Amino acid sequence: MDVHGGADQENRNIITWTKHTGLNQQWDIVYADEWPEEPKKGELNPDFGLYVERDFYITTALPSKRRLGILGGT
Repeated sequence: MDVHGGADQENRNIITWTKHTGLNQQWDIVYADEWPEEPKKGELNPDFGLYVERDFYITTALPSKRRLGILGGT
């Protein structure tokens, strides 16, 4: 995944692009319960390193730490 144009701005498109390891291609998974006021749930899946049925955010490594979202999503 790549923040289009590497621009640290709201509403930028997320695209697939050839790997170049720029900050606009670096992402972190932050579990929702690590954000304030979100409940804990789920167990760690050792095969994938993710928690089963546990909400999470994907955040960019760009300075803003913006979260990936889907327009019109809930």
